[in-house]
Amino acid sequence: MELNHYGDVILGAVNNADVVEGRFVYLTSHTFDYDFGSKTDLPGCQVPTTAALAGRSRYCIAFAEDNRSLPIYASQPHYDWALREGWDQTTNAPFTSLVRLTHPNNQECQTIPSGSLVKLFGESSILTLSSGCYVYSAEVETPGCELTIASVGDGDAAGDAGKPKYGTSNLVAEVIQFHSTTSRLTIKIY
Repeated sequence: MELNHYGDVILGAVNNADVVEGRFVYLTSHTFDYDFGSKTDLPGCQVPTTAALAGRSRYCIAFAEDNRSLPIYASQPHYDWALREGWDQTTNAPFTSLVRLTHPNNQECQTIPSGSLVKLFGESSILTLSSGCYVYSAEVETPGCELTIASVGDGDAAGDAGKPKYGTSNLVAEVIQFHSTTSRLTIKIY
């Protein structure tokens, strides 16, 4: 996902499940906590599972800003009161987690782990979604085409939940441009 224009609404939230960046989510509660309640004052978010929840999904999810130095170890090895941030413990090495050599918000279609802090882009934001991050139909190639959000409750495939698609009700965005050579879709959120 590429952000072209910051809109009127940008929220911080905590995602309730593993979500691919660029999907649309709705606000809900969450049960995650960290360091004396630092996550408890934020809303939760998740992709829709029903048609009614798809109508409430008006925020596009993205990784929160990350200023850590590279490489990034996910999950970060850590034991309380351990030297070298946990690397002195034999149970931490070798580890089988993900090592990122590039910040995840600089890559396409990365999965944001459950319980992570995220940014939600809302009203008036303009985004470019790569192929596979929206449900393709011939209608989406037309500027001004209105979009709704896919959900399993609408009969969409489970992997399409949260993706924008052509629709006539519960509209959340419109197409600005379809890039025919790259199949990237530029949209504006209502």
